[in-house]
Amino acid sequence: MIQRRYRPAASPNGTTPRTSCAGNIRAKLEAKLADHMRLLAGSGVLVTVETLSRETGMSDALIARLAPGAAARARRASIRQVQA
Repeated sequence: MIQRRYRPAASPNGTTPRTSCAGNIRAKLEAKLADHMRLLAGSGVLVTVETLSRETGMSDALIARLAPGAAARARRASIRQVQA
């Protein structure tokens, strides 16, 4: 059966609004990298670009680009218990 797909309504200047999925993909990659960072750090392995590259299969350039956000996400996700 053929289904019709409709475009979003045109804006006043005549162009249709576009949505980007780049932010969603970046967030997923950062989450994956953060999980690997937490796993490696919890195992006592030094977290470097080389170890992350070997574990995730991502390129060094991609890891360097995503590392600051992923490190912040990994820090927020880690739960530390302090006993008094």
